[in-house]
Amino acid sequence: MYYLGPAFRKIRQAKHISTHFLCQDTISSSFLSKWERGESRISVAHLIELLDLARTSFDELLLYHEHLDLHYQKFIDQLSACVATQNLEGLLLLRYHEERNTNPSAVTVRQHRLTVLTQHINQIMEIPFDLEATQQLVKEFQALEVWGLYDLTLYSHAMFFIPTTQLSALTLKAYQKSLFFRSLPKVAATIILILTATIRRLLAEDLLDDAAIFLKLAADFLAETTLCYEINEIHFLEGIYLTRLGQKVEGQAKIDGAIQVLRQLNLQQQADDYQAYLAIFD
Repeated sequence: MYYLGPAFRKIRQAKHISTHFLCQDTISSSFLSKWERGESRISVAHLIELLDLARTSFDELLLYHEHLDLHYQKFIDQLSACVATQNLEGLLLLRYHEERNTNPSAVTVRQHRLTVLTQHINQIMEIPFDLEATQQLVKEFQALEVWGLYDLTLYSHAMFFIPTTQLSALTLKAYQKSLFFRSLPKVAATIILILTATIRRLLAEDLLDDAAIFLKLAADFLAETTLCYEINEIHFLEGIYLTRLGQKVEGQAKIDGAIQVLRQLNLQQQADDYQAYLAIFD
């Protein structure tokens, strides 16, 4: 959880709490400083202890974080728009600005952004992915003790260049290690986005046993939400899974039903996207 450090520092400074006071029985002052600069992760146990010492609730920390994180959200919005339209010029411009970001409290985050941007650019230009950068990011994901919104969002944008051999384990880790944050609407939406993207990759590569695991996780997760569009997408993916297993009648019924729901809601583009996705299985 690199991203919560700068927000915690703002709260600590606003309350005139010294690092010396916080570090007497918890962590070293050098580690606290690195975390507050966004250069180190922190365990849940240490985070809870620091919040208690600072007389700060987790909700208050998240509010400060959201206020400070407008730049990151803007970056994600711009990245998503460029990727959706395959806007190479826009991606190059985003990377140019990130390379010149001299904020000393965002060194790690900046490197994450540059890795994702470069891989998207490589994909559009049909250049091989940077394997060294990929594996460095994979190692960081593997080391995470807790996945918060920043980690989940970063992973959702990095999944396309992570090898399938590592994808299932990372997605399972993201699902299991994000429990602490799941009450937040953005986290719930990002988790289901990750699950569905993983299922699509696994189905496309005919890895049906793994796909079955994540279909079950997604269905169980969505049973506790009101995410109707996402529930319909899981029905669609379940249909593909069944047809790949040879249960063609039942599977096709689920597929047709999911597409029909979209057409009835006048979501023609989404229905066409579903239809286009089916073509890879022909």
